[in-house]
Amino acid sequence: MNRITLKPKNFLFLIFGLILYSSYQMNSQSAFYNLPDSERIILYGDQDTSALFLCSQDQKRVFGKNSANIKDCYAIGGNSIGDLLGEFMVSQHSTEKQVGFYTQDSRQIHPAWIEPKGEESFLILSFVLTREKVWFVQALRKRDKQYFYFKTKKDSWK
Repeated sequence: MNRITLKPKNFLFLIFGLILYSSYQMNSQSAFYNLPDSERIILYGDQDTSALFLCSQDQKRVFGKNSANIKDCYAIGGNSIGDLLGEFMVSQHSTEKQVGFYTQDSRQIHPAWIEPKGEESFLILSFVLTREKVWFVQALRKRDKQYFYFKTKKDSWK
């Protein structure tokens, strides 16, 4: 019977590799950018907010071309976006849910927000609610069109 022996040098390398692998698995969620807890105001440009809706999106998952699920829409009007996002958390869902901004004619729009210190501005592609009821925002930085997936809190959005 062949017996495998590990030299001390190889044993330490194996242990070090296992530690790195396990720490990567435990911290994989921390690779997302977290938005600081501060109020963010959404800029709709020349759009009239009384004609805009926050809707869950059909599950086609075609980037930028997801149509609205008209059964799951809320009028923006004078409502806080954080409150409307809270309405989506109450509804039952077993998969991740994408939420976007739509006009009355079901055309998706991408409003902007400027970070509180005024350093960067972003376009909101959609909000994503995970099965674990955690919110993310998919955004493009206006300056260079770089894509970001930020972990956020619903109460930060006004």
